[in-house]
Amino acid sequence: MEISDEIEQRLVAAVGRAAFVETDAVSLDTTIEDLGLDSADMVQVVFEIEDEFDISLADQGVEGVATVRDLVALLARARAPSAAE
Repeated sequence: MEISDEIEQRLVAAVGRAAFVETDAVSLDTTIEDLGLDSADMVQVVFEIEDEFDISLADQGVEGVATVRDLVALLARARAPSAAE
C-alpha cells in the first residue's frame, strides 16, 4: 500500500509531537538517533502514531525502525488490507 503525501505529513507531525521537536525539523530521512529518541521514547512515538491513525502497530516490528521513512513503511504495512486479517 502506498502512503499519500498527506499521510506522510501527518506521520511526520506525530513524530515531531512525540519527540518534542518542530515538524519542520523532521523529514523522512531523519533518524531516530537524530531526534535523540531512545527505546522508551519510541514507545511514545508509537502511541502517537496509533492515536493519529487509529491503528495498532504492536505486531509490526517497531524494533527495526531507524528513520522516519521506516515508520512510514511500518504504517503502510499496518494499513494494508492483509494486516487486518
